[in-house]
Amino acid sequence: KDKGFDVTTCDIDKYLKPDHICNVTELTNTFKKKQFDCILCSEVLEHIPFDSFEKSLQEIREITKKHAIISLPYHSFKLKISLKISPFKERVFSLAVPFPTKHKFDGYHFWEVGKVGHSLKKVLGIMSKYFIIEKYFLVPEHQEHMFFILKKK
Repeated sequence: KDKGFDVTTCDIDKYLKPDHICNVTELTNTFKKKQFDCILCSEVLEHIPFDSFEKSLQEIREITKKHAIISLPYHSFKLKISLKISPFKERVFSLAVPFPTKHKFDGYHFWEVGKVGHSLKKVLGIMSKYFIIEKYFLVPEHQEHMFFILKKK
């Protein structure tokens, strides 16, 4: 908002002072169809049971005109190497190796990509029912989160 963009926020926690208080599984009760050019859903969906994941994607699809950007925690072994040789620009190389373990609810996350029953392949399969997956990636500086760039079908 401070950069001049028209931003509408939504959360279930009123103490965060969002523009709208609602659940991600019920967005169409609050927002009109195709109301937004792009939806950013960052570090949200893992906080609801996995059986609500698909419903949330349906809701996001309904209120976006074209795109959605979703980030989810990604469970894996991570390796990051940073190389700086003067006078060249620093290069960062990263590798995330899946290591499926059983997820235990920690009071916050119901599930995470890469854990048993929630493979990346499964998550992509569900997303592809509602969106064209343009790109998905880990940010080398923050490999705990996987980003998905989605285009509405």
